[in-house]
Amino acid sequence: MNDSELVINEDLVMKLIFILLFISLIVNHNLDAAKLQFRNIGFKEGLNNMNISGITQDKLGYIWVATMGGVSRYNGYEFKRFYFDSSNPESLSSNHVSSIFCASDGLIYVGTTNGLDCYDNQTGKMLKPFPDFRITVFKILEHRNYIYLGTSAGLYRFSMETKILEALGDNLAEKPLISNLFFDKNENLWCAFDIGKGLAVYDFGTDRFDVFMNEVQLPATNYNTIKTFFQLTVDIILLGTQGGISCFDLKSRKFIENSDFAILKSTLAGIDVRFILEKEPSIYWIGTLQSGFFIFDKARNSVTRLSTDDEFSEIHSNNYMNYFIDKTGNIWLGTFDAGIDVWFNQARNFNFDVSLNNLTRNKFITSITSDKDNNLIIATNENGFWTYDPDSHTHQLFTTSMYYYFKM
Repeated sequence: MNDSELVINEDLVMKLIFILLFISLIVNHNLDAAKLQFRNIGFKEGLNNMNISGITQDKLGYIWVATMGGVSRYNGYEFKRFYFDSSNPESLSSNHVSSIFCASDGLIYVGTTNGLDCYDNQTGKMLKPFPDFRITVFKILEHRNYIYLGTSAGLYRFSMETKILEALGDNLAEKPLISNLFFDKNENLWCAFDIGKGLAVYDFGTDRFDVFMNEVQLPATNYNTIKTFFQLTVDIILLGTQGGISCFDLKSRKFIENSDFAILKSTLAGIDVRFILEKEPSIYWIGTLQSGFFIFDKARNSVTRLSTDDEFSEIHSNNYMNYFIDKTGNIWLGTFDAGIDVWFNQARNFNFDVSLNNLTRNKFITSITSDKDNNLIIATNENGFWTYDPDSHTHQLFTTSMYYYFKM
């Protein structure tokens, strides 16, 4: 073997090592993404529509789902469905539900294409707090004892105590369509103006909007159609837009470039971004319309796309519209066409006891605790309370006048 052959072989070895290392990084990164396992919840479980516009959780633990076919309340096992009924004034104002929110007082506010509804868990009634308010409510937000509404005809708010509704912002020629609202860490209220109208901050002192247009990225119309907010630092917010990701400096009030997110911005250029979630430090989940689900690992400076077309993902849609994190850390992802994908924080939080499921089916559970023998004590709204032994699967029912003992 001569010297030239030795050099060539060493070069080949180095190239081979580099290729194998590169493949290993890709495989390992894809395996990380493949570890994501989602449970899909849809028609089979009783969801009334697969187009999800919002998700929230009430104080009793129920998950409420806003859809384009009414509202569904989920107890972890099955759904109770709410619809518009022209013969029932206590039904939804419309089956086209665009937003949903549980306020700190326990009331469930439901935004529809025909105004705002309010469900009271205590009475079980769907109320109409503002009967003459017949516009689409896209976003509901609570701040300092006020409920704020982003609507098809501007910004509104009402006091949770007085329930007096007022319109905000009178300096624009026409009422803007506000698709999203966001309070930053300095308590400034930011509004997403839809259809290319940019970003606005509401000035409480002057009752005016200051509007900011993105002239850094093109096409301008897409990047000025803002869908979602994420506060990265005290001074920087990321904006999900119809054209991709934008960065806005809250201190200078300008759209800026941010090198830390250059690969994310370039990867998502031209993609309609619907939510940005920091699942854990430096790991971001990004939901998009028509382009699947993205994971941005800031530490590795890498982006992984999951779609229904690849071989390792367990996602069920390419259209992820919104998310909600429940009280136990489970992440609920609402889709446009496939119901809900749920990432479970801890599997032990979920009940797989068939006897207990049958016992509590269709019951309004108000609280659960356990006694010194680890028996469950389950209180209901109208059916008394039970004690349940998870080992023997037996229970006792207690009411105001009697109790029964059953062995299942």
